[in-house]
Amino acid sequence: MRLFICQRCISLMQPILRQHQQMICWLSVKTVSQLSCPKETGKERRSCYKIHTLSSGRNMSAKEISNDINLEFLQKKVGCVDSIYVWGNGGTGALGRYPLNVSLGYGFTVFWSRTQNRSSVYGCGLNTSRQLGIQSNPDDPDHFPDFIMEPALININLNNEQSGRQSQVVDISCGKAHTWIVTDDNKVFSFGSNAYGQCGKPANGHNISRCNKSFLFHEKIKQVCCGLDHTLVLTTDGNVYSCGLGADGQTGLGHYKAVDTLTLVCGDIKEKGDVFGWGNSEYGQFSAAIGDEMQVNTPRHLPFLQEKTIRQAAAAGTMCGLLDDEGKVYIWGYGALGRHHIIEQTNVPQLVDRCSFGAKQMMEDFHVTQLSCGLTHFAAVTELGELYMWGKQRMHCLGSCQSKDDADILYTPTKVDVPAHVISTSCGIDHSCAVCVTRN
Repeated sequence: MRLFICQRCISLMQPILRQHQQMICWLSVKTVSQLSCPKETGKERRSCYKIHTLSSGRNMSAKEISNDINLEFLQKKVGCVDSIYVWGNGGTGALGRYPLNVSLGYGFTVFWSRTQNRSSVYGCGLNTSRQLGIQSNPDDPDHFPDFIMEPALININLNNEQSGRQSQVVDISCGKAHTWIVTDDNKVFSFGSNAYGQCGKPANGHNISRCNKSFLFHEKIKQVCCGLDHTLVLTTDGNVYSCGLGADGQTGLGHYKAVDTLTLVCGDIKEKGDVFGWGNSEYGQFSAAIGDEMQVNTPRHLPFLQEKTIRQAAAAGTMCGLLDDEGKVYIWGYGALGRHHIIEQTNVPQLVDRCSFGAKQMMEDFHVTQLSCGLTHFAAVTELGELYMWGKQRMHCLGSCQSKDDADILYTPTKVDVPAHVISTSCGIDHSCAVCVTRN
């Protein structure tokens, strides 16, 4: 028996126990909600999907799991059951219903999973620019619904004709209105809005790119990251490529034009942990390197924390964050920087007190393991599996009941009550998610 909160009891938040319930579900948009596992259809044996990876990017329903999903089989194989919790704006359907791996777009969500040797990708939420690539009628290729309220399969061709095997998805990422899916044989599916070439292919008079058209990239892709209207790709050789809108220099290609093909960028975080940055610097994000310039269109070395090794970087709308190899968090820019109960502006990274993340004074080796951000908020995961968030409370995307007004701001890290061990998190513009694990 597990605790279940049904939708009709949201206002009272009274618990209702349901037999055979396998997951905890919180349906109030002000609190955390867990997505439940889908089940395969047809004659194949049904099993619970396993979370494989999470890519960063940018709403709430839940559905109980039927008793025939073989969670016991999964527990014996991997020793744990992975799950995703989501919260924030559910008005567009972007919070979906089922837990798989996930990337967040603006009002939409893309999930992917791997069962045995087969990858599957699902999507829900806004589809106005065909960023989910989902048709309501397969016989009518020109009709796409504007909203997908439940996860639906994104039909991409993963068959590798040369090897005769199924290609495996290695990473996904969602931008404002476009989606990228990358496979292990360098096949790229990019679809949705392509008004600025952010899908990495010529528009040819069309602002929408379809998901049934893929292309091969000449280097092995390790990671893809979609911004608002541009895309960055990191290869296993350490090269960075970009495409899309460059009006603020965010493509790093030395100009402010839009580019519709992946083009090599010189710079980025090196193996020793140096940091490079480019794009908008209206709030002093890069002033240490470029002075009072508002924009920078080529990668510039940022002389920050040179005695430290930087492991992660996170860039919000007006703020930036760094996570070093000692698990320490540094924030700079303009906004709720996690240090004081005021809006701050600083051009130099400032250390966020580790006690803000639940560390005790005697815990010398306490680490934050992951740092991520949305447009106006940050999220940090600690080595204890706890999640802390701060920033602007857009549509309750911070998952905290402390802020009752949508305009409120949480100035310092505040713990989110996720009833599981958090291993990673991802933030969008107004909804967030956490990948969790429940041990036996």
